Amino acid sequence: MRRYDPKRIADNLRDIQDGSMATSVPPSSDGRIPTQPPHGLSPDGEASDSEAWESFAEWMEEKILPGLDRSVRIDALPPGTRFAAFKRLIHRALRLVSAKQVSFNFYASVALRGMLEHLREVNAALRMHEEAIRRESAELGRRFDDIQNDLVGRTEAQRHESARLHEETLTQVQARLRQSLRALGSQTSSTSPPVGGAAASSSPDEAPLTEELAYQLFEDAWRGTPETIRRGQQEYVLTLKPFIEKLEPDCRMVLDLGCGPGGFLQALLESKIEGVGVDINRAAVSEARDKGLNVEAREATAYLAERPDNRLGAITAFQFVEHLTPGALRRLVDRVYSKLAPGGVALFETLNPATFAAYRWFMMDLTHRRFLPPETLRFLCECAGLEHVETRMIHPVPEHERLRETGDETELANIRRLNETLFGYRDYLLLARKPTAAEEGPTT
Repeated sequence: MRRYDPKRIADNLRDIQDGSMATSVPPSSDGRIPTQPPHGLSPDGEASDSEAWESFAEWMEEKILPGLDRSVRIDALPPGTRFAAFKRLIHRALRLVSAKQVSFNFYASVALRGMLEHLREVNAALRMHEEAIRRESAELGRRFDDIQNDLVGRTEAQRHESARLHEETLTQVQARLRQSLRALGSQTSSTSPPVGGAAASSSPDEAPLTEELAYQLFEDAWRGTPETIRRGQQEYVLTLKPFIEKLEPDCRMVLDLGCGPGGFLQALLESKIEGVGVDINRAAVSEARDKGLNVEAREATAYLAERPDNRLGAITAFQFVEHLTPGALRRLVDRVYSKLAPGGVALFETLNPATFAAYRWFMMDLTHRRFLPPETLRFLCECAGLEHVETRMIHPVPEHERLRETGDETELANIRRLNETLFGYRDYLLLARKPTAAEEGPTT
């Protein structure tokens, strides 16, 4: 099809058209004036899809253009026409009268044909883009399915691996328990008193050694072995180290309350920081001493009372304060303040009662007494005189155990709030510092 310059066509139409010229649509090939576009167009004239535009182009060619073409041509009279001379005269007169209309119709026909050709080209390009978009959408759908299946597979693999590692740990703990019980049994047999002799006296509050051993093995199974704890608490050593290095050399000792078998003390030793531990569990103390660590089998508050004031660089208590009564906790925090050197720090780790995930761990240990919200522990520390109190949430619940965050903004906000309440951080860490003499100001 011949192409025409749209600008030239527009200029010609403006030159031909005047204010009195009728611009109504000429009749179609069947002699009727079309008044409605074909089915498939929206009321404002925009196509609903590419098929509607194609139908519109066909409608224009069938109904509009033939009438315009016929109005442009004045056919020659066939031979033998009656009154031929008169009709030729009428035709010539009509040409003079309708010259502008004929010229306008001609250029309008050309413009419409050019528009229809361009419309078909655009429509073909749109169909190609639609097909490309469908292919890309299908490919994205396949990729999404592959990623989702991969994530599901990895999650299941992680669950199986966690279960396997836990089963392996339990097996090791059971083996250690049988070995320790056999050693304890032989030790008891070799030291049993003679018949009729008096048995060694013990404190009524002192738990049997077998019970202490069982509790230590329980902690190994559920909280982690000393090696696992050591690796996890190396970050705490990095937290304490800048504070310790600012103190006088004779005030850099770190005391770990409820040290267990000494996982944190080992981490201190690797960083060349002197540490001492205290624990009432004799089985844990014996295991720590076997590693060459400095550990005392004492009650923490009583041991603190015997330490000189203002001499310790740091006092730590990991998963310890939830075992104390309110009175014992208040006395402990007061003594922590008095025993710390000015500029020394206290570090407490305990379960986070703000999330439901911590309740399972709290209830597993029968020696736990109460949850301790961070606001309560902070208040006790500040009442004792500690300052610069900082709380950090630690040990988040694994991602595969949390609710999936999907949906619109409102749903996402609700799911995130549920995740924080049900599957948030299991523990929190509270750090507090004893002010220096310069920070406390002059005494009166």
